[in-house]
Amino acid sequence: MNLRLQSASNRLEAALGQYLRDSFAMQESSTEEATELSFRGPVVSVDLLRQVDLFEQKIRRARAAIGFARNCSPRTVYINRLPPELLRWIFYCLVASEPCIVDGVGSLPKNPLRISLVCTYWRQIVITSPNLWSHIDISARILQDNRTLSCIQTFLSRAGHTPLYLHIKCETYDNTEGHSKDQVNATLGEFITPLVPRTRELKCSMGVDSPSEQDSQFYQSFMSHFLNKDTTLGKLTTLDITINSYNRTFYIQTAEHPQSSDTLVLEISPHQLEDLLLPVTVLRLSSIVPHWASKAFHGLIELRLLAFGDSPRIHESQLVTILKHSPELRVFEFGTNIEFTDLTLEPVALDSLEMLVTHFMTYSQLGKFLRLLETGPNPLFVSIDSPYMDVELNDNIKRFFSYSNVTRLYTSHFDNFSQSLELVNLSHTIKTLAMTSPGYDSWILDSQSELSTQVCLDALYLMGSFELEIDQLQGVARCPSIRKVIIWGNYQITRGGRPILNKRLLQKELSDLGLDIEILPADVPCSMDPFQP
Repeated sequence: MNLRLQSASNRLEAALGQYLRDSFAMQESSTEEATELSFRGPVVSVDLLRQVDLFEQKIRRARAAIGFARNCSPRTVYINRLPPELLRWIFYCLVASEPCIVDGVGSLPKNPLRISLVCTYWRQIVITSPNLWSHIDISARILQDNRTLSCIQTFLSRAGHTPLYLHIKCETYDNTEGHSKDQVNATLGEFITPLVPRTRELKCSMGVDSPSEQDSQFYQSFMSHFLNKDTTLGKLTTLDITINSYNRTFYIQTAEHPQSSDTLVLEISPHQLEDLLLPVTVLRLSSIVPHWASKAFHGLIELRLLAFGDSPRIHESQLVTILKHSPELRVFEFGTNIEFTDLTLEPVALDSLEMLVTHFMTYSQLGKFLRLLETGPNPLFVSIDSPYMDVELNDNIKRFFSYSNVTRLYTSHFDNFSQSLELVNLSHTIKTLAMTSPGYDSWILDSQSELSTQVCLDALYLMGSFELEIDQLQGVARCPSIRKVIIWGNYQITRGGRPILNKRLLQKELSDLGLDIEILPADVPCSMDPFQP
């Protein structure tokens, strides 16, 4: 086909050349001195001009057809025919989808190694793609295995000078060899210290096997490995720290500030600490916080702040100040105690906000919290986890859902189905509801119920670990405003108390209900999970 088109192009080029020469010749003849013949009629007929217009139209159509063919590809393409840049992107997505080993049990991420063994061509692409090797998972258990340690060195070598994503699990109860806290800390510190100047994203999970008053010494000693005077300024942009400390919250401080048993004192000046934290744009902290006026809260696009139990209180005016310093915030997860007042504060404009997650607030507190936020036009995903219904829906909650562009809502650990639907009914923009499965009584939906007739959902997600009688889904099937049900998680669907294990039989039972339903395995990522960074 290309040869035929090229041959036609050559003939067209020759014809156009001749046509152009004849046109110029006619132009020159029309500028000669007038003769008697010049007054007998026009030199160029109208038909010739019309033909030129037709030629232009055909050329444009040919150009469009060639462009369309160039941008299209056959339905089946051998993967090795794809450009190397596209293969690199596919490999990167595959590697990024692999769960971190510090979140579970296993060895180093295997995807880059497995891909490199497929064929010589893939191996060449993978080895020359530093981004595929820049995710480094480290734990005390990993460093005890010489084979795994050698594998880490391979990752570091192939990552070259690419900024690293360093994921550390520093938990002594994960150490099977029975080493002390100091030994675990020293082993990790020796390995981590040289990597700190290369680290752009740092995720760290810390915990101890026997909580005591000396925990802060263990944590501050470990924190000093990557927050010290030798840390490269401006390199760190993502800081994700979790302390598993049994409802205890720790504070990042320097020696100049007051100290307590819950203070992590870093051997660094306040000015240096602030300079290190200021470039961070993604901040995820659980059971550990800097002081509320810290520059760590400036210029963020993602803030996840969790401090449960006997956590530090933040004054609502301090929270407003934090939000004002991060006007481009896109993800905001908040779970700590707020000290509210009766003062009327101006809400903070967060025009870029895309996800809002709250934890353990009463409805009264939730309303006061939401009144501080003024969201923009972007579609907003809202998650409300474990609320306490101390009052009915208040005006602040109603106002927020009425004026915000909430398109997806996740309700976790609500007492019943109706409470979730009450929130849905506040907003005409909500199209997707995800929820952890409530009790049996909440599933008895009467088709005449006022709540059920107000709901209009494209999809209802049932998430988490739960057991459902198939009869419980009949209420949903009778609700015409719920178009589709998606089940995700560790579920068990039963009939008469006996689990339906056969997938085909389960699909048939669900189809008999007249319900459009999709079942997703728990190991497949879910777009409605708000707790995945």
